[in-house]
Amino acid sequence: MDLAKKLNTLESSSIFKEWEKEHPDAYMVHFFFMTGLDVQIGYYEESTDTITAFNMADKITKNPQSEVFKENNVVDKLDLNLVKISFEEVMDKAVALQKEKYNADTPTKDIVILQMINNKAVYNITFVTQTFKLINVRINAEDGELISESIKPLMDLAASVK
Repeated sequence: MDLAKKLNTLESSSIFKEWEKEHPDAYMVHFFFMTGLDVQIGYYEESTDTITAFNMADKITKNPQSEVFKENNVVDKLDLNLVKISFEEVMDKAVALQKEKYNADTPTKDIVILQMINNKAVYNITFVTQTFKLINVRINAEDGELISESIKPLMDLAASVK
């Protein structure tokens, strides 16, 4: 998947250009991939502390602004120049790790966010499993190195949201 091409397609679309006129200070913060959905590209606007995501289907659509989940009160601009490893390569690596370390936990859904974390472009991959667990794998998008991996019961997430 050519991320730069996807971004260029979005930024040259009329829906984006119209939106950008009203949101000139917004900047790109993520690519979002999920099993069964079109790729989304998200833009953060500091003045409203919201993200607007664009769905990259045959016809580009815009989602309503949404609240931001952020660590350390910062939402960093995604620098695609730092992304040297393809989405496909990263998924191959993450799936191999899942099969090697968590073979009993079969994924039913993949969620991937390409974002900046601690000044690094990171593929933040979450597998939702049949055993109601979340496997999280973070891979450096520049060199393909594994940053971290963990597994937690899905109920831990539900408890932390309360």
